Amino acid sequence: MTKSDLIADLNYASAIAKDGAHGPLLGGSIGLMWGVLIIPTLIFHGLTMMGKTPIPLENIGLVWAAYGLIGGILNGILGRRVGRKAGAGSTLNKVSGAMGISMGVIIFSYAIATVYVTATQGLPIFTYATIMVLAFALGCMNFATLAKITGQRYLKIGALISGIFMVICMMNVTTISVYFIAAFGVLCTQVIPGIIEMNNERRHAA
Repeated sequence: MTKSDLIADLNYASAIAKDGAHGPLLGGSIGLMWGVLIIPTLIFHGLTMMGKTPIPLENIGLVWAAYGLIGGILNGILGRRVGRKAGAGSTLNKVSGAMGISMGVIIFSYAIATVYVTATQGLPIFTYATIMVLAFALGCMNFATLAKITGQRYLKIGALISGIFMVICMMNVTTISVYFIAAFGVLCTQVIPGIIEMNNERRHAA
């Protein structure tokens, strides 16, 4: 390796580090949107299990289907907006976007599998609540990875809180209260970080 090659490699590594450390995350609006949608859905699910809503529990899947449909449409709209922003092609935002898509695919696939085995193999209804345990576990991994790249304190806190809610949800997985616990967890790990990221984006653009 020549001296010029070594300098080029060092410059490349430095550019990647700066790219990840200084550019703001641009997916705050998407995270906020999903959080705003899922919180009332979780609360409605819990209330339905308590018999306090006008729909029978066996039709709760329709509520989740509406959540997924609305969220998918809005995600597509917001995703195109984010993709046109300056910095969308940064290493940090590419990593964040790839992890977000991976998390969505894993959670969706797990949810479909859970519905199938619960319906066909007679598993207890609380099996559905394990979806929330998985979601918080993946959220912890997502926050921890991005925190390692950026060093941002709110991401480190997000990883810790996600891990805590993963444990709490698992400890309450057989209870109706798990849906209300998860709703509060989403507020802490989706809505608040989404607002922080949107504010960071505005400050960076100013």
